[in-house]
Amino acid sequence: MTKKKRNIIIISVVAAVCVAALVLTLVLVLTLKKPQDRTYTVTFNSNGGTVVAAVTDIPYDTTIAEPAAPVREGYVFEGWFKESSLENAWKFDTDTVKKDVTLYAKWRYNATDGFEFKIVGSSAIIVGIGTAGEVKNVVIPSIYGNLPVTSIADGLFRGNGAVETVYIPESVTSVGNNLFRACPNLVSVTFAGKSTALGSTVFYDCQKLVRVTLPKNITMITAETFYNCLSLKEFKIPSSVTEIQKSAFQFCAALTEFALPDKLTTIGEQAFAGCSALTAVNIPSAVTSIGELAFSGCYGVESMTMSPGNTKYFGEGNCIVEISSQDGTPKFTVIAGCKNSNMTSISSSTPISAIGVGAFSACRYLTNISIPSTVTSIGDYAFQACDRLQNVTIPASVKTIGEMAFAKCNRLQYVRFLSAENGQDEVPLEIGKEAFYDCITSQTELSISLPKRLAKLGEGAFWWNPIYDEENLRVSYAGSQTEFSQSVKTPVDYDTNRYKRPTLIWCTDGNDNIDVFGLA
Repeated sequence: MTKKKRNIIIISVVAAVCVAALVLTLVLVLTLKKPQDRTYTVTFNSNGGTVVAAVTDIPYDTTIAEPAAPVREGYVFEGWFKESSLENAWKFDTDTVKKDVTLYAKWRYNATDGFEFKIVGSSAIIVGIGTAGEVKNVVIPSIYGNLPVTSIADGLFRGNGAVETVYIPESVTSVGNNLFRACPNLVSVTFAGKSTALGSTVFYDCQKLVRVTLPKNITMITAETFYNCLSLKEFKIPSSVTEIQKSAFQFCAALTEFALPDKLTTIGEQAFAGCSALTAVNIPSAVTSIGELAFSGCYGVESMTMSPGNTKYFGEGNCIVEISSQDGTPKFTVIAGCKNSNMTSISSSTPISAIGVGAFSACRYLTNISIPSTVTSIGDYAFQACDRLQNVTIPASVKTIGEMAFAKCNRLQYVRFLSAENGQDEVPLEIGKEAFYDCITSQTELSISLPKRLAKLGEGAFWWNPIYDEENLRVSYAGSQTEFSQSVKTPVDYDTNRYKRPTLIWCTDGNDNIDVFGLA
């Protein structure tokens, strides 16, 4: 080894020894530092209450100020204790901090008195509201005598105008139908339990209800549970839910967002209809059933998607498409859309053959829509109340237009039916009952050009409100008066109170006019 290398090694060893000595010195200084020369921290464990911030940099052997008390729904705070067993209370005026400390919150359950009970076996059921019906902030008792309270009878609070908040303890495992139905001032409800079974219409028409904490392990949100809860905002669907039944959240107009749980398989009819503040919908891949009009009237939705991996539905072009089979041939039906839907952007390998029942119903901000040339049917209520939709072109492939398909589209200016391309056969067209019902207003003129392939017009197809001028509607037919009379079936028996007015149809082939009853 050279002398130079030997010197480098010696210098390195000396440096390492110096560093080690410095570290050891610092450790000794810290460990030998007197307690009175250090500062300490008091941490607060609120035991289920709201978070209380720790107090730091406390000098040795000094008292600390008592922090603001935590809050826990359904409980009264009884102070801070030195042990998790809650045996000795910390006295803020005399107890001093001499080391790092954790204090524990003690709570007393604060049940509301006055309920009426019934003993069933080894448990108690609340069957009457008694004087508790006069209380604003209600805490359901968890014990009656020595027995657990496990159930609450049907309609216990129904229509109660006093109650504003309710806390339901863990002991309760089932609540009845209509429990809080139409409580005009109810704002908040908390279920502390994990597996409480809910009856139907529990919160029906609670218009001031803002927040609900549901049981963590429920698997179903029953029909009309939150129907017309106009103020509901603070809500989370438990991850255990697999089924959302009919109209469960219908008209929850303040609900801005929700996450559908991954285990969800069923979305019932009109489940979220009228949730106008929603901006996005993503449907989990486990869903196997979506009911008609499930998202009708969700006119604020800008994005509508489906998680990949589903064999019955897929999302594309901001549409939800159902896959089915007809005579062994795959059928693709748009069942839900939004204001940003673009059906023509859907892959050509999945040609859309139908627009389903209420697919775009009450989609208020939809101004135009392109209907693919592969579509053969437009379902009932498909575009009902799309009141900003102005112009519609119906491809020659369409065979049926369902009941009220374009009803209340009162800004429509024209509806045009395309003819078949050269070499293609014209398919008969049937227009259903009230298909263009109430599309006439004083500010719009609607022109509808009926094709020669027309085979049927349903009753009330062009009904308009009598307060408006019938001259605002112009209906033309691409054939002669004779062809219309021979080929087009029109209502024979009709409601004389509603459809007694004639509709003037201008026959462009021959320039004849014909009055047809039963259409308006």
